[in-house]
Amino acid sequence: MTVLFNILFLLGFLTNNAFGGDEPLVGMKQILTEVFSNNTEIKSLSARHRSSLAKSRSVAYLPDPILGGNYFLKPIETKVGSQRANITLTQPIPWPAKLSTKEEQIKKRADSLKSKLEALKLRVSYQVKKLFFKGFLIQKRIEIIETNKLFLASLTKLALARVKVGKSGQQD
Repeated sequence: MTVLFNILFLLGFLTNNAFGGDEPLVGMKQILTEVFSNNTEIKSLSARHRSSLAKSRSVAYLPDPILGGNYFLKPIETKVGSQRANITLTQPIPWPAKLSTKEEQIKKRADSLKSKLEALKLRVSYQVKKLFFKGFLIQKRIEIIETNKLFLASLTKLALARVKVGKSGQQD
């Protein structure tokens, strides 16, 4: 929460209102983009989602073939004669539909990560907007207080002037 407040503070609730206008200098979209790009939880979930999608693409194919070789110090006698070395090449073939079910499983996991990411973005967006509008409300309250101070100062000057001239009593 303090990180969000710091980001909002650094971006500054800058509005032209402080300089005479009503349009914000820093828009809500810019603030949200900045917060989303700097939030570690969002970065982490996004990376996990991307890796899950990449994994789902690679699971759909047959596993890599295995190449092996042996060299015997003493020759081995087999049916076909003595053997000093052998080379093996194997290709694991999974049960039918196993590859597609693995791919579906990983895609479902990626979908769940995507929904978690969207939920996190909505939660962070809510917090940022809440802080932004809380700051905007504080800024407007400060402006109203400043306006009231000016109004009260002018009323005080007016009352003092009336007392000096003698048109008013002490109660004014």
